[in-house]
Order: sequence, then C-alpha cells, then structure tokens
Amino acid sequence: MGTTKHLLAAALLLIGLAAPLQASEHIKLKNGKVLAGRATAYDSGRKVLSFRTEDGKQMELSLDELDQRSVYMVNTSLVPKDSGKGQLQLANFARDIGLYSHAARRYEYAEKADPSLKEQVEKERVLLRKLAAEYCLANAKEAVSKNDIKEAEKAIRKSSGKAKAQ
Repeated sequence: MGTTKHLLAAALLLIGLAAPLQASEHIKLKNGKVLAGRATAYDSGRKVLSFRTEDGKQMELSLDELDQRSVYMVNTSLVPKDSGKGQLQLANFARDIGLYSHAARRYEYAEKADPSLKEQVEKERVLLRKLAAEYCLANAKEAVSKNDIKEAEKAIRKSSGKAKAQ
C-alpha cells in the first residue's frame, strides 16, 4: 500500500454525493480513536477531510491521521451503485489506499452507472495498473532482499497479472 495511501479523501468526498445521512458515521483514526459525526468536505489539494462531530465540533483531519480502510468501508455503504461520479471517487480512493481489486470493481460500477465517464474511468484505470504493478514489484524486491526467490517469483506473476487484468 505504501505511498498510495493518500487519496482516501476522494472517497470521503463521496459522502457529499451520496444520499444525506440519517445517522452519524464512524471514522477511525490511526491512533485508535473513533469519531462519530459526518464528513462534510474534502480538500484534495491539501488532502484534508472536514468532519463535524455529533456534538457539533468542526474538525479538519489529514489523511495521515485516518484509518483509511475504515473510511473506505463507511463510504461503500453510503455511495449508491447508480452514482457514477460517486463510484468513480470511491474507486480512486480504493486505488490510492492499495485496495486494487476493490478499485477495479468500483471503476466498473462507475462506468455502468454513467457511460459518459468512460474516458475518465480509463485514465484512472491506467494509474491503477501502474500502482498495482509497482506494489507487486516492491514486494518482489523485498522478497529477493530476504533471499525468498519463491515469494519473489509469486509477486512478479501477480504484478504481470494485475497490469493486464486492471
């Protein structure tokens, strides 16, 4: 997952595209603390999520502070499958936190929900293939450094497969 963990925010923006929340959502921080409230905005340039807690406190949280898998799971339940833009943002987020298979599936949902997004989805898939391959190659290099040739070969096969499949 490495450096790809930084676009969690794209998915958080999905909250704004999803139907209004009836109840609060829970976001887990990396330090283990859980916040109840609602994500209100995402600044992709600064990679900062604006979050209003249940008690009305407005917070700005950097992506580095958030447990990104937790946020992804919250967003998957909030974004309707028929929201092309929402699914595209969720796919980008999944891709950026290293959930490559999830991202590939969400790109399919986005394209199906809104065929006009096809060109944009394809551009994002190109990046998905690159990041997935880099991740697998990094695993292969690590395995080689530990003299685990069998694991290195496995990672290389994954890299080749991901680049083609995505």
